[in-house]
Amino acid sequence: MTSRDSQICGKLLSEIAVAGELMKGISLEAFLTDERTARAVSMTLINIGELVKNLTPELKEAHSDIP
Repeated sequence: MTSRDSQICGKLLSEIAVAGELMKGISLEAFLTDERTARAVSMTLINIGELVKNLTPELKEAHSDIP
């Protein structure tokens, strides 16, 4: 794993933690009716997708079992 991949993985873990905190203690019903939280979580998921796109092909190939 390159240094860049390590940095990206660290950012991914941070974004996952943010999403977890945003969803903490919120039921599905509450989430679906709370547009602010839904948008915040959606943006966090977009950030995760953008970060994953920047991982090296070598790292992606080494972990091809992860979709």
